[in-house]
Amino acid sequence: MSGQYEELVGNAILGIDTIWGGDVMCASGTGRFIADSWFSDQPLPRAYTVAQAARVRESGGVSAKAPDVAAIDAYLAQVDIPCAIAKPPLPDSAACAASI
Repeated sequence: MSGQYEELVGNAILGIDTIWGGDVMCASGTGRFIADSWFSDQPLPRAYTVAQAARVRESGGVSAKAPDVAAIDAYLAQVDIPCAIAKPPLPDSAACAASI
C-alpha cells in the first residue's frame, strides 16, 4: 500500500472518530468511538495529531451534551475528512493531496 493511501485511510477513520469525541489511544477502550486500536509501530495520522484534535476529544466532540462548535470547526479547518473518504478523489485532488 502507498503511504498516501494509508494516510488517507487513517485520516478518514480517526477523523470521524475524533469528531465523535473518540480517542483511539485511550488505553481502557472506553474513550473510543469507531476506531478500536492503532498499530503501535505506525505513526498516527494528521487527523489525530493536529493540535485542534485534542480539544475536540476533550470536549466530547459532536456526541457531547453541548458540543464545542468552535473546536469542531477549528478541527475541520485543519483536517479534510471529505477528502480522505472521497472515492474517486475530489475534483481538486491536488488540494486534497496537499492537505494530508
